Amino acid sequence: MASDYIVAGNIIVDPNGRAIAFNIDPVSGSTNTFERIHIFNNTIIRSSDNTLSAGNQDIFIGTGNTASVSTGNVFRDITIHSNSIWRDPSLSVTPGVCINANAGSAGGNVNFVFTRLSVVGNEIHGMGSEDGIDIRHAQDSVVRNNNIYNVNNGLAVANQVMNTVIKNNSVTSVAVLGYQLSGSSGSNIFAYNDLLGILPTTNYLVTTEASDQVINVLSGNLSVGTLEGTAAFHASAATIRIDTSFTPASGTASGNTGDIVWDSGYVYVCQSGDSWSRATLETF
Repeated sequence: MASDYIVAGNIIVDPNGRAIAFNIDPVSGSTNTFERIHIFNNTIIRSSDNTLSAGNQDIFIGTGNTASVSTGNVFRDITIHSNSIWRDPSLSVTPGVCINANAGSAGGNVNFVFTRLSVVGNEIHGMGSEDGIDIRHAQDSVVRNNNIYNVNNGLAVANQVMNTVIKNNSVTSVAVLGYQLSGSSGSNIFAYNDLLGILPTTNYLVTTEASDQVINVLSGNLSVGTLEGTAAFHASAATIRIDTSFTPASGTASGNTGDIVWDSGYVYVCQSGDSWSRATLETF
């Protein structure tokens, strides 16, 4: 059991392998518990190829080998907050994911979830060829306010994701994929996750369930229920509701171009400042 650990305020330069890790060892180990672990305010710098090998993560929790059968393990109440990760873009060896919570693919051998995992306020400056944040099997968790720069893939939360908030993250100048939410088990919130700078090949790879909530802003367009709206307001829904009726006092009543209101007899549209038109409502 690993419980009640605090890893905070460290400056780690050119670690040989993973910088900070809480993982199942051996990978076939079972009935291990990792809980109440807090990783925050650490700075991790990679500036030398001499200590690098492909696959080394900076902050890692979970299993290092998803092909190995493992049962009865518990990961809960882990926080990864306000850490800074810096990788020299001139390095020739690409290390692994910067922040990685690894439980494998859906239906795989590992059979555990990350419960009440909190990944908040981290800053990542990559080399352009690695992944920023990759989290698998998160439930009742939160991933928000992370800033990721210059990576291959930005932020992924995948496989059996349930009741998890992915919100207010920012990905800047990413090459291939901005955000991924896949393998949803429902009741997730994906909202206001920004893409800035050079846009990737694919902005979003998001597959949702009916109970998931999606709200997004991209290129000035607000989208509800979809991610890449093609108008200033784009709702993926059959119905849009304006609860409160309103009747302009006259055709020259105060209004802004584009205002739309209704009452029991008409729909009114303000076509230009203080100039209204109306259409009669008829039963059918």
